[in-house]
Amino acid sequence: MQRSRRLVLLIATVAAWAVCASSAHAVGWLPGPTFGEGESFAGTGGVATDGAGVSTVVWVTSDAGGPPTAYAQRVSADGGRGPRVALGPIASSADVAGTAAGSIVAWAQPTADDDLTDVTVAWIGADSSVTTRTVATATLRGTPVVAAEQDGDVFVAWPTVDDSDATVLNARRIAADGTLGPIADLGEVFAAGGGIDAADAAVSGDGLARIAWVGPVSADDESATVHVARFGATGALEAAGTIAGSRPSSLPLLAGGGGGAVVTWAESVGGGGTTARLRAALLPSSASLTGAPVTIAGSLQSFLAGQPAAVAVTPDGTATIAYSSVDVVQMTGSVVARRLSAGGALSPEMTLSTGSASGQINVLPFLAPGAGGSLVAVWVRASMLGGGGYVSRGIAADGTLAPQIAEIPLSLSQSDLGVGLQYTRLAGSESGNAILASFKFPTARDGPPGPPSSYVTALLDASAPVVSASIPATVQRGADATFSATATDASGIAGFAWQFGDGSGAGGATVTHAYGRAGSYPVTLTVTDRTGNETVVTGTITVTEPVVPAPPAPPAPPVQPGPGPVVRAPARLKLTSASRA
Repeated sequence: MQRSRRLVLLIATVAAWAVCASSAHAVGWLPGPTFGEGESFAGTGGVATDGAGVSTVVWVTSDAGGPPTAYAQRVSADGGRGPRVALGPIASSADVAGTAAGSIVAWAQPTADDDLTDVTVAWIGADSSVTTRTVATATLRGTPVVAAEQDGDVFVAWPTVDDSDATVLNARRIAADGTLGPIADLGEVFAAGGGIDAADAAVSGDGLARIAWVGPVSADDESATVHVARFGATGALEAAGTIAGSRPSSLPLLAGGGGGAVVTWAESVGGGGTTARLRAALLPSSASLTGAPVTIAGSLQSFLAGQPAAVAVTPDGTATIAYSSVDVVQMTGSVVARRLSAGGALSPEMTLSTGSASGQINVLPFLAPGAGGSLVAVWVRASMLGGGGYVSRGIAADGTLAPQIAEIPLSLSQSDLGVGLQYTRLAGSESGNAILASFKFPTARDGPPGPPSSYVTALLDASAPVVSASIPATVQRGADATFSATATDASGIAGFAWQFGDGSGAGGATVTHAYGRAGSYPVTLTVTDRTGNETVVTGTITVTEPVVPAPPAPPAPPVQPGPGPVVRAPARLKLTSASRA
């Protein structure tokens, strides 16, 4: 579930500090589309990112002369938008969750009977098709919450009224094909101010669902305590109970992943109610319903206790809990985090924010899953000197912090800080893509008058450039070899870097290089986009010795006349006299 930020005192404090807007483009984040521009913003929506990295944005507007209506639109990682679809009339707010290739939206839809609403669920497919199902018809005292499995199975919880007019929590599983499971009555629930937020829901990697809420210790003890229910993969209620010793002063936050889940909440400490502590408990998949509570932070300022933390669980079952640590005397604030392993080991604090000078405050953290078990952390940074906005930092699967803090191209005016933070949402997925959405309320400080409200977004660009490269297979020593490449990317291409394997390199989409020695050389091309993502292409070029032409055959010697034929004179006989003996 995506919880609204209901920190009235904190919001008022930050609004007083940040009196003008500022924004900057930095590594990772790009401006995203704006939704509901020029319309009358009527309630919170939400965002979710599916397994393919495509996000769904849900917002609520009041059409002229009509009731508030919930709308949804799919957004790709490059900012491209699918068709805008109307989900239907809405009585309060919507909740949204991502699946493998789509999203699930839950909301309360008005009926002809003013006392009853339809708890409604919509499946939004990858092609923006919408399939709706009524989960229950009831008198609601809050907003339905939803958790979705990757295959599209859904768990929904909603606060309603029983026969004695007490507010109770009901829950139900709906299969991806629309089959309804039984309604589980989880007992009395203490809704938050105005009855808007009453519970949280999450699904872990093993298919089990959990729902957490605040309710009475028992029928005889109306003291508040944290309740948890666990549902099996078929939707049957496996176990429900309380976390022993919990005395919450905030609504609980749930997150699931791997083979379990975690719940966190704040508790007031001291008689004056000026400080609170942050606690958490692991929720295993078998055996006991909950683990023993652990203290994450021993002392929080009271105005942070309404929504003290953000929580996420990675595939290995490690929970990361981020929260604000504010020094009201020095007028500084930092965002810190701790990791709670599946085995219960609690890490030391790690500071996500840096450079908290006097008069600068870092508050309101959000967490979302990233690629390979990593996390994306986002929080608000404001200053007494003016300026406010969102910043982000990555957390690797092993807890290592990214070296840089990125500024997100969403500015915050004084009005935004006073109202818009209640509607801020962050979503991400294993694809590595993420989306941040925030309510925008233009004022005279922001420049020329604009629309009355809008839902603005920023996109985390985790997509590397798409590259096509040409590397010659062979070239002769000393001759120029031509290397070329083309690349496309949503943020634009920052550069091409070639390494030729002989200790030299060059930059550019098309380059030439001559090798001084024959042999086989590895060629590497690194293409970087404007948000720091890289694509590496490798190849091999073979350098041969120049072919030396064979020397020409020597010319034939001149023909010398040979000896002529021998002419012999005919023999002549000469008769001489002979004597006889």
